[in-house]
Amino acid sequence: MRRHPNPTLCPVRGIELYVSIAGELSVDLSAGYLFRPTDPQGHVLNRLLFSSAATAHLKLYLRQANIDSGETLHSFRSGCALMLTFVGSRLADVMSHVGWSSPATARYYLQLANILKAGAPADLLSQNMSSNNQAADIYRDFNHLKNFIQAFPSTKLLKRKAPDS
Repeated sequence: MRRHPNPTLCPVRGIELYVSIAGELSVDLSAGYLFRPTDPQGHVLNRLLFSSAATAHLKLYLRQANIDSGETLHSFRSGCALMLTFVGSRLADVMSHVGWSSPATARYYLQLANILKAGAPADLLSQNMSSNNQAADIYRDFNHLKNFIQAFPSTKLLKRKAPDS
């Protein structure tokens, strides 16, 4: 895994910070699992953290914050990939960061053509902001694909299946 020049986006820096905080909490990560569950009293256990436990905690935190709109750990992965794309990360770096091994997978999950089309969120946000507002300019640039290089022909974009009702 490579470092990203922006420390806020750098996954290596994130892990280093996590290990540092664990050390401050007297959690020894030199052996055993990097990510660990807690017991009901909040003590960190040296056991495998199952994704179901992480999902349960995420849902709990979102409900407590009154912002649960059906997000999942997987939606954070897709959202991270989109944000990295929007801030100018190379496709290869985005794929490496989120663990995608093929451009076809990236094409499926990024769905840039659907996100940036007329009437999509970036378009609506840019229309509802003052024309001299810097944030509006950013959304407008995203929506018009300014500074983007087309990596995939638009005719090759995969369509997502509608969820079963």
